[in-house]
Amino acid sequence: MILKQPKFSIYQKMLECADFRMKDLSKRSYVDGLLYNERSGLLGEESLLFPISKIDFPFVALCNLRLILKGVVFQMDTILLSPRFALIIEAKHYTGQVWFECDFDQVRQVRPGGEERIYDDPVLQVEEQKYLLELWLQLNGYENLPVETVVVMTNPNAQLKLQKPSELHKKKVITLPRLSKRFREISDYFDEEFYSMDQVRSLGESLLRADRPYCPNILERTKLSSDDFKRGVWCVNCKDFCMKRARLSWECDRCGLRDRNAHLPALKDYYLLFGEEISNSQLRWWLGLESSDVAGYLLKKLNLKKRGRGRSLKHLLGFDYYKDFDYMDARRHEKDRGY
Repeated sequence: MILKQPKFSIYQKMLECADFRMKDLSKRSYVDGLLYNERSGLLGEESLLFPISKIDFPFVALCNLRLILKGVVFQMDTILLSPRFALIIEAKHYTGQVWFECDFDQVRQVRPGGEERIYDDPVLQVEEQKYLLELWLQLNGYENLPVETVVVMTNPNAQLKLQKPSELHKKKVITLPRLSKRFREISDYFDEEFYSMDQVRSLGESLLRADRPYCPNILERTKLSSDDFKRGVWCVNCKDFCMKRARLSWECDRCGLRDRNAHLPALKDYYLLFGEEISNSQLRWWLGLESSDVAGYLLKKLNLKKRGRGRSLKHLLGFDYYKDFDYMDARRHEKDRGY
């Protein structure tokens, strides 16, 4: 049973929104680089689903789990729980040539275009995750459960090279086609059941409750400012921010499209970029409105919670990161098609 599926992270949605509204092409290139890393991570996690689906013993799996232990944050791509063991799977979707430079505890990647990047050694990363997870399990009454680790290279086109490989690297680094076999090997090795399947499910639910998804201040994280973004309401026909408020609705001044709710995606974009608080003047600035009465009407229709009084009054945009952003799917498809 997969208790938490791989999905677009909050951080990735923030980056996609910043990319969508970016004015400057050079800054968009920077954001695209951050997005590339996030999308590669998601591709890696999704590629694990097929081998996991072939597991022939009872298990619970959680993807992209981020825990905090005594102020220390650690994140696991996928964790698989069974009555006999727990397995942390670190997925890497590197492209091009990938060198594990074991003497320096790093990975050097040469991408197809010749760009070179240096990363921390994922074997050391996953072993640190193991140490912290074992501490978390001890504190939560599951100290008897053995924890194993594996690093899975999920891109079939990557060229893997080990320089002076250690025994640990030979054991831990595998390609995706070998993952099913590794599941069987680990299952055969641990033949004693430490917990019942009901206890394992309870552990999975405890981990899910303890999950703390990464939710940064995107402006601080990327060093961008509010002036870097295009403001306004998007026309889905013209692919531009050209909708204007007209007669209790929004109307495109190019194609004539009318949509009473065209401002809602723009408000959700605001939420991703600037946070939950929005004032009447900030709403006018973001949507391109002149009338404070119209802005007040739109805010009232949303029935939002409020904070403060008078000029300091803020309305709280209470959107759900995982339920209220389906409109971004269409943007992803349009970007893939070259719009």
